[in-house]
Amino acid sequence: MCTCTSNFSGTVHVHRFGGSNMLFGADYYPEHWPEARWETDCRLMSEAGLTAVRILEFAWARLEPSDGEYQFDWVERFIELAHRYGIEVILGTPSATPPKWLVDQDPTILPVDATGRTKAFGSRRHYSYSNENYLRRSAHIAGELSKRFGSHPAVTAWQTDNEFGCHNTTLQFDTASLVAFRVWLKERYRTIDALNEAWGTVFWSQEYRSFDEVVLPAYTVAQDPGSSSLDSVDAQGHNPGLLLDFSRFSTDAVMRFHNAQVEAIRAHSDRPVTHNLMGDFTDIDYHRFSETIDFVSWDNYPSFAWGRTAPHDIGFRHSLMRGLKQKPFWVMEQQSGPCGWRTLGDTPAPGEIRLWTMQAVAHGAEAIVYFRWRACRTGTEQYWYGILDHDGVPRRRYQEVADTVQTAAPMRTIIDHTEPTADIALVHDYEILWSHQFQPHNPEFNYTELLHTYYRSLASRGFNVSVTALSTALKQARVILLPAYSMVDDDAVEALEHFVSNGGVLVTGFRAGIRDRNNTMIDEQIPGRLSTLAGVKVTEFDSLNWGRQVSVKGLFGSSKASVWTDILEIDGAKELASYTDGSFAGTAAVTQKEFGSGFCIYVGCDLTEDAVSVVLSTAADLAGVEPNPFRPVENVETVARQNAETRMYWVMNHNPEPKVVELKHPLQIAATGEVVSSLSLAAFGFDVLREQ
Repeated sequence: MCTCTSNFSGTVHVHRFGGSNMLFGADYYPEHWPEARWETDCRLMSEAGLTAVRILEFAWARLEPSDGEYQFDWVERFIELAHRYGIEVILGTPSATPPKWLVDQDPTILPVDATGRTKAFGSRRHYSYSNENYLRRSAHIAGELSKRFGSHPAVTAWQTDNEFGCHNTTLQFDTASLVAFRVWLKERYRTIDALNEAWGTVFWSQEYRSFDEVVLPAYTVAQDPGSSSLDSVDAQGHNPGLLLDFSRFSTDAVMRFHNAQVEAIRAHSDRPVTHNLMGDFTDIDYHRFSETIDFVSWDNYPSFAWGRTAPHDIGFRHSLMRGLKQKPFWVMEQQSGPCGWRTLGDTPAPGEIRLWTMQAVAHGAEAIVYFRWRACRTGTEQYWYGILDHDGVPRRRYQEVADTVQTAAPMRTIIDHTEPTADIALVHDYEILWSHQFQPHNPEFNYTELLHTYYRSLASRGFNVSVTALSTALKQARVILLPAYSMVDDDAVEALEHFVSNGGVLVTGFRAGIRDRNNTMIDEQIPGRLSTLAGVKVTEFDSLNWGRQVSVKGLFGSSKASVWTDILEIDGAKELASYTDGSFAGTAAVTQKEFGSGFCIYVGCDLTEDAVSVVLSTAADLAGVEPNPFRPVENVETVARQNAETRMYWVMNHNPEPKVVELKHPLQIAATGEVVSSLSLAAFGFDVLREQ
């Protein structure tokens, strides 16, 4: 089992608010452009206020064109040039793109999908994390780069690889992965009897006699051959315990691969190491992975060829990224143009790039690196536009980035030493997410979307919400949200009872407490160990299919359940809402129980977002948590930051037209000191206010 953690102890080069700089930069590919163009690009970056570049993460074939032949001189020339222009360098390791000569030398590094098909050379991420040869080769070139450049004064940080898990590459089915999985299981369970007991392999005669018999959850007779999810473990008909452990192992395999490079880098460099994560990507346990990096960074594309993300959903992702380490984070790739592979997403409207930047800063970003500096003329990402178009001529987007950096300069003192603050914690648990993916209870149930619904319903009313692990929530929050928290152990129940009895407010509900941490269904009446705390027992439930809905009436007025209904027997709680039609009309749907000095609200069904807002606002009120002092306006986001002396509010208009926001009490505009009772925001505009 991988237990690697970040042990960085050198000088931290990561920029902090209140320091000399906030970092703005661009993702740059010197290997894509004639060397004669480099100085023009560095000059234009400098003139725009960009002081950092990330390089090399896809450049292995240029760094090592044949086995053992390192060509680093061109890298040194670029780093020296950037340094002369005051541009710091984030060095990427190139393991996301194994060169052709290496694949030909050892074809076993290629990944294999759940059907046994080998994924060929021709794109990126074409390797197995568990292939020992590739792990060594990747660590070796990372070490060579660190040996050459690790102490260069221009180098400010490292990024390993690029977007681990992208393109369905987390779960791998090659022979090396099978061997590594069996070793991992032996370390976890010690005996095969313990594994059989944990997984319940007596079902369908799946008992194993030794770890050498254990399989990967690959393609089975239960899989629809026409399915589009052949790389997924959610459709193979395998044992739920096997599925969960394979996902756990897959995160550990990624961590082990990454950590080999980190150790090679640290042998020669004291600069911090990160990896560019992907927001609410689900295949890797980012809570665990974040232990192996010095700071969190992630890639933010609000509107590209694969979809447009709503403003509060972007806020959710920022909050999750900050919640991984409870520290400021970087955006390592911030969208700066229309982008896609075969087709293009929307072009950012005037003001949107600036607003996306300020939204990230409001939520805790301390560095913004725009992707990409210039659209590439060749290759798969010809349509992935950046600050500059293919011709390299500065136009509107370049000017908007320059204006954004200029706008941010005086804000460094305005927000000096403030941090995002939240008394409400939404618990995000990757293992529970995986369990729901394997067996989602209802075709329309989506755990990630349920979390987003809870976040949006509060953020749209001006509440500040952190997205984090349960262990962090228990230390920091006054309200904890645990929707569909299916896998519960005694330690979690004890901690939650302590939290509530000491004045905290807990919100949980349907599908909570139904499993243990082995992904096995409990043999108690649900919600099992949470029953005492919630004051309810589930006598029956109904998965709502084929368009059926159930009407619900209560503190929120009227609503509808369209996915799930728990039929509740009240045992110490009071009713807040009930079903008004269907087979179980008149029974409780939402309840509240006083427990010690606190409260537990149980939401026994899915509800419309407006109804969820009322329920969660009630929880906040019970805990004495107030929203930001603004009247809600659709797609206007407010985020609070504070320090010991002051509380500040970022107000951001995500609408393409101007909006007026009414304040609940007068506040000062931070930049001018003017006291206002309402705030006029331009389309995609923002402002920062503070308490008087």
